[in-house]
Amino acid sequence: MTNLALIEPIMALVALTFVVLVIVPFVRIGAILKGKAHIKDYRYGDTDNVPVRARLLNRNLMNLLQMPVLFYLVCLLFIITETTSTIALNLAWAFVILRIIHSLVHIGYNNITHRFVAFLLSNIVLFGMWLELFSGLYL
Repeated sequence: MTNLALIEPIMALVALTFVVLVIVPFVRIGAILKGKAHIKDYRYGDTDNVPVRARLLNRNLMNLLQMPVLFYLVCLLFIITETTSTIALNLAWAFVILRIIHSLVHIGYNNITHRFVAFLLSNIVLFGMWLELFSGLYL
């Protein structure tokens, strides 16, 4: 297996992040133009005056900039150390799919239980990736 196979799940997660990143300002500006929020409401982040849709999208973007940092790091370490395995690649895709599900639930119907399950499973998968890296390097 080529170590560069991990580039595809990395790019998929980057694409998701950019999609949400592009949507956020449109929703924020739309809320201002429709009179549902004032520009000052965004001064210190999201206040209670900001519409729920804008807050959810912004929060989802923040989620995509938190735990995925550890995903990007472990993927780069697999590539650099040339220890990418089929298990690592499958876990990487599982992580990305779970993050997509998390985002769709979060910015869609926002069922807390469904969102939590996707979040929890993605973190378990991410932990598994780190274990796979460790075992490939030291065992």
